[in-house]
Amino acid sequence: MVDFDLSDEQRARQTAAREFAVRHITPVASAIDQGHDVPWNVVEAGVRAGWTTMLVPARYGGGGFDNLSAGLVLEELGAACSGIATLFGASILGTGPIVLLGSEEQKQRLLGRIAADSTGRFLCAFAVTEASAGSASASGDPHFGVQSKAVRRGDDYVLNGSKRFISNGSVARLYSVLARTHPTKPAMGGLSFFAVDADAGVAVGTIEDKMGQRACPTAELHFDDVIVPAENLLGREGLGSIGLMQTISFSTPLVAAVCLGVARAALDLALAHARSTAPPLTEEQATAMRLFDMAAAIEAARTLVWRVLWGNDQRMDRETGRLRGTPNLKLAAMAKVLASETCVRVAHDAIEIIGPSALVENHPAGKLLRDARLMPIYEGTNQIHRIATARLL
Repeated sequence: MVDFDLSDEQRARQTAAREFAVRHITPVASAIDQGHDVPWNVVEAGVRAGWTTMLVPARYGGGGFDNLSAGLVLEELGAACSGIATLFGASILGTGPIVLLGSEEQKQRLLGRIAADSTGRFLCAFAVTEASAGSASASGDPHFGVQSKAVRRGDDYVLNGSKRFISNGSVARLYSVLARTHPTKPAMGGLSFFAVDADAGVAVGTIEDKMGQRACPTAELHFDDVIVPAENLLGREGLGSIGLMQTISFSTPLVAAVCLGVARAALDLALAHARSTAPPLTEEQATAMRLFDMAAAIEAARTLVWRVLWGNDQRMDRETGRLRGTPNLKLAAMAKVLASETCVRVAHDAIEIIGPSALVENHPAGKLLRDARLMPIYEGTNQIHRIATARLL
């Protein structure tokens, strides 16, 4: 029997995230958007609240959340500022390959370090995208996709290459890096994940000045003969493609949850404006129908997102964090595409309902639209999701 009621624990986590957003994020969201500095006071509060380690099992010092709870939290944070939500989400993503591929020793050592840090500044990043390898990073042709290389030399690997558009790239202390460990094998068998410390010689390149989600720094990374201990190879050589697939299967619905937050915030702005006019715009048929469509689209997207998050929970071993069975990449892609496109459409419609005042600098509706426009592009472009998922229909 299908049950859409949240548990008491899930509701408590949702409420905690909403209260955190109201207290720490909403008052400074506009200022963060206008600035170029990482909002460390918000980050530190969020790290200490456990938002970056929600999906790290409790035995390794994390929150041990179920996926649906993590999605509920990210929707609340996304409604306040999707840049902040993405910063926390990107750190979750950075720990993904460690949780999914790492040995017991690696999890105790690497995840334990994150949990033991008391500064509130231990962030992680997922370093996969390259200048010529974005949504199709795991290409079947070894001459395409990820080209960063890791060569075994004794007890170490020597890592060379560059990454681009890495969320948290300039502030992370630990990276999960996808690199080629075999020159001629395709992605399956030719790619591997490594846990790489930022102080191992990783150079930060350009920090992008993005149109939206400006609270989350996005940067280039350069690896020039970076020495990575062989003990930081996650799993075995050649498992990188599997690790990428598994990580994406749980991260895409979390991105979709952030999209729900942005869409919900845009709808709230539109409703508040429509109800404040004299006479209320809600009494005009055209506006009333548009508001209805916006609300219905959000509810439909949320239903699919929750289904995917719930499904991931059925396949996740809460004790170790590993996924059991085959991840449902089809539904995960559908949730991300539907939620991100709903997010853009609702943010656009909100501006049209609010009218000229929404076009004034620093109006929250403008920020929401700029933030929303990133959603269909990162975490796999929607076009790539459609093409790849059509083969699974």
